[in-house]
Amino acid sequence: MRFVSTIALAALGCAAMASTVGAAAIPRAAQLDRRIIGGADASGGVVTSTVFLTATDVKGRSWTCGGTVITDQVVITAAHCVIDRDGNVVPPNQVEISYGGTSRSRHLHVTAQAVVPHPNYSARGGPFANDIAVIKVPQFTPGTGLTMAVIHTSPLPAGQQLLALGWGTQTSNHSGASMPDQIKSVPVQIGDAAACQRVDPSYQSSDGPRICVLNNSVGGSGTCKGDSGSSLLAIENGQIFLTGLTSQGGQSWEDNRCGTPGGFTLFTHVGYYLDFIRDAINSA
Repeated sequence: MRFVSTIALAALGCAAMASTVGAAAIPRAAQLDRRIIGGADASGGVVTSTVFLTATDVKGRSWTCGGTVITDQVVITAAHCVIDRDGNVVPPNQVEISYGGTSRSRHLHVTAQAVVPHPNYSARGGPFANDIAVIKVPQFTPGTGLTMAVIHTSPLPAGQQLLALGWGTQTSNHSGASMPDQIKSVPVQIGDAAACQRVDPSYQSSDGPRICVLNNSVGGSGTCKGDSGSSLLAIENGQIFLTGLTSQGGQSWEDNRCGTPGGFTLFTHVGYYLDFIRDAINSA
């Protein structure tokens, strides 16, 4: 398979860095049997580019998400993480990014300089459209073990196992009190097109704008509230690649309980949005 290191960042006018600085040994995919809901802590080796976000809108409403570092000044996350319920983009000075390891309580913090959601993002019924945003920061502090993600650009076939990360809630009823200090991970499997079309009629494959995961493939575990925007990874031949960002999911469109058998999760397919990411970085 072919991969592009941070979308060939030199072409974006940004310096690419290897995703091994400060990383622990990377476990094999078969060893990554962790659960975000009711699970164990994620290995430090797979989370070195994942960050925690807190956004506060002009009315004082706050929420949390995840994100992924792709350059020394750029994070990508879900668009719905930086747009409030009234449809307004959260001011950059109201977006805080914490980073520097698996434990939130030990993180450093930086405030965004610019926030650029996809111009065609929509949350009107059914799957979110173009659920991706670019956040620019002044710079991350060196020496924290933070690395830049390598974006996966090859096909993603049905049945491929991936790894979802996040600091989101660990109960299916979205209780914020259950959000962990240590980041969690859960193995997930790409669903087949026919089954995924039951929740996303426009879905053709995970090579399009969304990656579809069906919970019945992974025993009912999965992502939940607070995991939005967090990394979805592929681990192949000992290397880690960013494939997606947590977008939305539940038991059904009418029932947003997460991690339940028969439910689903849709992830924004990062490799599909390389042009947007490039343009947003240049405009931020």
